[in-house]
Amino acid sequence: MEKTLEILRRFGTFIYTKDQWVDLDLMEADIRGAYQMKMIDEKDFRLALHEIRERRIQLKGRANGHGTTTP
Repeated sequence: MEKTLEILRRFGTFIYTKDQWVDLDLMEADIRGAYQMKMIDEKDFRLALHEIRERRIQLKGRANGHGTTTP
């Protein structure tokens, strides 16, 4: 999630709602908005979406009892 957080910080965006699923939804919306407004390039856009997708997979694994050690 490093690249995603880096992009969001670049625009002064900090997201924390205590619900990681909601955080990811908000992050994705902000990344999509930044891309649509041409504030980030396609490479960063795709990488950020990939990181968000991977994090959702990790969270889903934990919810299904497949614990992972990655925060």
